[in-house]
Amino acid sequence: MEQEAKNFFYNIGVDIKKPTEIWLNTINADGSAWYGGWYHVCGKILVGERAHVEIAPNTFNIDESKVFKVTEKLHIHFNEKCDLLSDSFPRPVIQLEIYRADIPWVMEEKYS
Repeated sequence: MEQEAKNFFYNIGVDIKKPTEIWLNTINADGSAWYGGWYHVCGKILVGERAHVEIAPNTFNIDESKVFKVTEKLHIHFNEKCDLLSDSFPRPVIQLEIYRADIPWVMEEKYS
C-alpha cells in the first residue's frame, strides 16, 4: 500500500491490519488485485452525501461521484449504517468503506 494511503489511515486512527471485513473483487488488467472492505471508525458524518444508492429493496450501487480518492489506488466512502458491529464498540461510530484498493499481486502463483 502506498505511503500516502498508510498516512491517511494513521491520521484517522485506523489500524490497517484490523479490517472488519475485506474481499477480493477481481484481478485488474495490470495484474494488481482490486480489494474492497470496511473498517469501523469512531465519529459522525458531518457533511456529504451517502455513496450507496438504493436501486431496489435492499440492493445498492455506489455513486462514484461521492467516493473520495485518497490516492489513485485507494478510493473510500463513509456510511452511517455499520455492518458486523460489536455491541462493545464505542459510539458514535461510522463505517469507512473501501470502494477500491488496488494492491499488487505478490504471490508467485497466479490468481485463478
